[in-house]
Amino acid sequence: MNYIKHLDGLRALAVILVILFHSGIQIFSGGYIGVDIFFVLSGYLITGIIFKKLQSNSFSFYDFYAKRIKRLIPPVIIIKIFSLVVGYYLMNPYQFFTLIDQAFYSTILLSNFYLSNSSDYFSLSTFENPLMHTWSLSLEEQFYLIFPFIFLIIYYKFKNRIVLLLSLFLLISLFMAQFGGNLTFEKPFIEHKLFFFNQPGFASYFMPIGRFFEFLFGSVSYMLTTRLQKITFSHSILSYIGIFIILLSLLLYDGNSGFPNLLTLLPVIGTILIIIYYPVKNSFLSFLTFKPFIFIGTISYSLYLWHQPLFAFYRIKFNSEIPILSILIIIFISFIFSYLSHKFIESKIRKINFNPKKTIYIFFICTFVFIIILYFFKLNHFQESYKIKYQNKIPSENLNLVIDLEENIKRFRKVSLNKNLRLTNSIIKKKILILGDSMSTNWIYALNQNKNLYSSDYEFNNLILDENCFKFLINKKYINKQCEKYVVNFQRDLAINKYDKIFILLQWSEKSKLDIMYLINYLNYFDSQIYLIGNAKFKNVAKVGYDIAIQKNISEKTLAEEFFRNIDIQNIHYNNEIKKLTLNNNLNFIDEYDFYCKRNLCKLFDDKLNLFMWDTDHLTEHGSKYLGKKLFKFIQE
Repeated sequence: MNYIKHLDGLRALAVILVILFHSGIQIFSGGYIGVDIFFVLSGYLITGIIFKKLQSNSFSFYDFYAKRIKRLIPPVIIIKIFSLVVGYYLMNPYQFFTLIDQAFYSTILLSNFYLSNSSDYFSLSTFENPLMHTWSLSLEEQFYLIFPFIFLIIYYKFKNRIVLLLSLFLLISLFMAQFGGNLTFEKPFIEHKLFFFNQPGFASYFMPIGRFFEFLFGSVSYMLTTRLQKITFSHSILSYIGIFIILLSLLLYDGNSGFPNLLTLLPVIGTILIIIYYPVKNSFLSFLTFKPFIFIGTISYSLYLWHQPLFAFYRIKFNSEIPILSILIIIFISFIFSYLSHKFIESKIRKINFNPKKTIYIFFICTFVFIIILYFFKLNHFQESYKIKYQNKIPSENLNLVIDLEENIKRFRKVSLNKNLRLTNSIIKKKILILGDSMSTNWIYALNQNKNLYSSDYEFNNLILDENCFKFLINKKYINKQCEKYVVNFQRDLAINKYDKIFILLQWSEKSKLDIMYLINYLNYFDSQIYLIGNAKFKNVAKVGYDIAIQKNISEKTLAEEFFRNIDIQNIHYNNEIKKLTLNNNLNFIDEYDFYCKRNLCKLFDDKLNLFMWDTDHLTEHGSKYLGKKLFKFIQE
């Protein structure tokens, strides 16, 4: 297929957006749409390659897969080796074992399935995973494995209906991403109540069924290129509309946009408009063919691979929030590594004139060897010795500062309200509702750990209600299935139980002050005292604790000063915004920082140096015991 210059410019735009998203800069929270641009480009180019070969009767599966292997596999192997070596020295056991798993599943082309079962792409812990971005490579490789066979069958059996059949597959994939959860395996094979957005797990963010429509949009666009370019409407204006809706997606979308769904069509269609209608003459889009953009597009694959490990290791070694200057330095280093990788690995290997069959055999041998090595890393013997090595760096008197993350995560997932604290038919005890997201789990475990303080005079209920569902309390017209479950449960509960107090705990964000008003307006119909909680958030307490623990003769004051320096400043801003809102609406506000911090000191530990948090804001068992005692005053007053 002939080289199309502005497609490298689009690759550059895509990788820049992804890098800015992974940097954590708030205004680029929609930068993940860069991946959608890549998917459309891949579908367009791969279809062109296969179609041209079929027309000249020269298509070979061996040749096709050998070229994909030479293009994609060597650079990602280097990245995995780099990440494992650096991770061995920088990561705690839980992080390193997760990295091993990610490398293993990436090697067998199932990185996206692994992440789908174990992570939220938009969470902080995922951003500290050096190989989390390999999910899109696995998904792309899955498309390359399946699509050529489907295309060949259509080409030889239904040659005059290629566009029609590809469009049919496209619509099925899009339908599954948007509405698939409305289907069931039981007669009549459709849910009793239908939802406008009902995304099933098998078509969610990482999964191929819900993503293939993006590749297929590129495929259909390639097949229709000639016809589409005959449109008499100004091609320049169409291409400007394309870049406009891509940038609009960048500004409007974030981690709550529910990708993939109908919203995904904006960056997808924007990409297609630029591919098809890019103006040949000078225009506002000429920047896509400027030399710097072409250079970035040329090294975009290596750049995509290198930037995330560097961001992740910075977060692991220093802070989860990366300062602007550090972001610029990391991006600069990423460019250097990417250029070297492209010049000495990608380009060199692509020029090696191996027989296609030989290339595929070498790939399988290397993959097998890599899997054996990773399997050794997954053995209990290796992992136990790694844990011992990790702990041996710590003076014995500081061992309590080392958090067992895996143990805390397992405990956290099992937390539920103690049966002695749950609602009964008592007319004497005061009824308390703890409402919110995972932040409410902190309070539930705190109450459980101090149940003797509360069980005689109070009874509690805990309801989950994500802030993205608040708007549906007033108007359920476009409610999705997940929100309906929470909203209906919440409204039914308030109709039955009269609560004396309602405590609302959420991971506040910039848009929370807008979303929370839906909930407050709804709760105004009930005669309950309402408390909004400003949660205490720090820059990864477990990491700070470990970094300090390796020092000898540390004082409690030094430790408290260090935790104070690691307060999440952005979270304080959110808390202040919520506090203003409570004052304007005659509500109550509790600032959790007051439980831990005073006079530039934050005592996130007890007298035996047991830490109170295991990540940025979730409590350990010791932290729960401490918090439960502090809460008694507010529940009692």
